Amino acid sequence: MSTPAEPYLEVHPVALALSIVLAVQGVAKGSLALSGGFAAALMGYAHLANPNPTFGYLLLAFYIVGSRATKVKAGVKAKLEREQHQGKASSSKGHGHKASTGGQRDALQVLCNALPAAVAAATYRLLFSTERGLQGNVVRNAFGKHWSKAFLGDVVVLPCSSLSSSALANATPSPNLVVAARMCLLFALGHYACCMGDVLASELGILSRSPPRLITNLARIVPPGTNGGVSLIGTGWSAAGGLFIGLVTFAADVLLHCRASDRPVFIRGLELALLGSLAGFTGSMIDSVLGATLQRTWYSRETKQVLIGGPADPKRLSPYGKDEEDWIVMTGANVLSNNAVNIVSAVATATLTAFAGWLLL
Repeated sequence: MSTPAEPYLEVHPVALALSIVLAVQGVAKGSLALSGGFAAALMGYAHLANPNPTFGYLLLAFYIVGSRATKVKAGVKAKLEREQHQGKASSSKGHGHKASTGGQRDALQVLCNALPAAVAAATYRLLFSTERGLQGNVVRNAFGKHWSKAFLGDVVVLPCSSLSSSALANATPSPNLVVAARMCLLFALGHYACCMGDVLASELGILSRSPPRLITNLARIVPPGTNGGVSLIGTGWSAAGGLFIGLVTFAADVLLHCRASDRPVFIRGLELALLGSLAGFTGSMIDSVLGATLQRTWYSRETKQVLIGGPADPKRLSPYGKDEEDWIVMTGANVLSNNAVNIVSAVATATLTAFAGWLLL
C-alpha cells in the first residue's frame, strides 16, 4: 500500500494566524486599505513562516512604529499635503488625508515596503527549512546537484519552527551557507532601515520648523512635503529609523537566540546599530535624489499644499473647474511614482547594506 504524497511546503499555523489578525486589525484601525490588508497578510506570512524569526520581528517593528508615526500631528500634516482623490474643500479641513486615518496603505504601497524583504525571507526559508520536500532540494532542482554542492557545501539540516528556534543556533554549517544566511538577513536589515527612515523622515521630518531645501540645490527652499526636500530634522529621523532597525536585528538575531559570534555582544550590537543607521541615512539620500529628479511635485499656491501620489493631472482635483486652483510644478520629471521611488530606494539600499555588512562585519 503506497503512502500518500507529502506536501511540498508546510503551513505554519501560528504565523498564518498572526498575519491575518494583524492585517484585519490594520484595516479596522485605518492603517491599511482593504487591498492593503490582503497584501499585508501575505507579506506577514512570508516573513513569519521562517526558521529565523528575525524577519518577522523586523516587519512587525516597521509596521507598528510606522503606523504610529503616521498619526503624529495628523491635522498639521493634512494642511500641508493633499491626496489625489481629495477636492479643495475637504483637503483644507484635513478630512480624508492619510494621516487622519492612520495611513490607509493600499496593496501596492504594502508590497513596495515589504516585498523585497519577503523575497530575502523566502530565500532563507528555502535554504534552511527542514520541511518535507525542501531541505535544499529547491536549489538542487533549479541549478543542478553539482552547482548546489559547490556553492552551499554540505547543507546542514536543522529543526525549525515559525517563531522560535534559529536555524544556525548550536550548529556549524558550511562557510558558504553562513554567508548566504548573513546576506539574507543583512538585505532585510537594509531594506527596513531604508523604509523606516523614509517613513519617519516623511511623517516627522515634515513637522520641522525649519523649511526643507532641495537636495540637488541646497540654496533653494521648498515647501514641506516636496519630493527631494531635506532638512536636518528629517535626515536625523532617517538615521534614527535605521538605528532602530539595526537594534531590532541585534535583539532578535543575537540576544534572543544567542547566536554565536567571534565578537563581544556589545561590539556586535554597536556594529548592527551603526550599519542600520548608515542604511537609513543612505536610503534617505537615494530617495531624495530620485524624488528631486525623477518624481514630479505639484504645489498649489492657493492652498499651500503639496500633491501626494503618483503622476496625475492635478486640475482634476478641483470640482469647480480646471482653472479654480493655481497648480505649479515644483520639482522633478514625471518619470517615477512615489511607490516606484520607494521600492528602488529600498532595493538599492538593501543591496548596498548586504555587501557592506558582508565585507565589514
